[in-house]
Amino acid sequence: MTTIAYHHKSRVIAVDGMITAGDLIASRDFQKWRVVGEEVWFICGAVADIDRLIAYHAKELTGRPDYAVSCSALVAYNGECYEAGVTPEGEPWRSLAPYSVAIGSGRDFAIAAMDHGKSAPDSIKYAATRDTGTGGAISALDIKTGQWVTINE
Repeated sequence: MTTIAYHHKSRVIAVDGMITAGDLIASRDFQKWRVVGEEVWFICGAVADIDRLIAYHAKELTGRPDYAVSCSALVAYNGECYEAGVTPEGEPWRSLAPYSVAIGSGRDFAIAAMDHGKSAPDSIKYAATRDTGTGGAISALDIKTGQWVTINE
């Protein structure tokens, strides 16, 4: 799947680049983030649902989805990090993250790494040692400065 980690103290969001299809690795440098206006969306879950998740938040789609939107996101906007998703009823939700948070299949490993002093990119590196859905290139965004860093492992 994916691991996305937000380190609140440093205001950095990091994400891995591995995409899987069943038991196969499809890519190790897939861009799991999208720039939408003034926001940067870091998305985990079903690749096919990325555009639907963003469309619900943009109010381009409304009402109960014909199937569950199987992805969620961390959204960087105006120097802050938000968790975002869509309810089963099709209602977009967004919540400010005033703390370190991680989403995706390696989230528990990433949170534990940040709890022990690791940065957001280092927490992704650690999650990749334990989670089979995490790996590849790491992209990190400093949400205060807008500076990107890519780490190819």
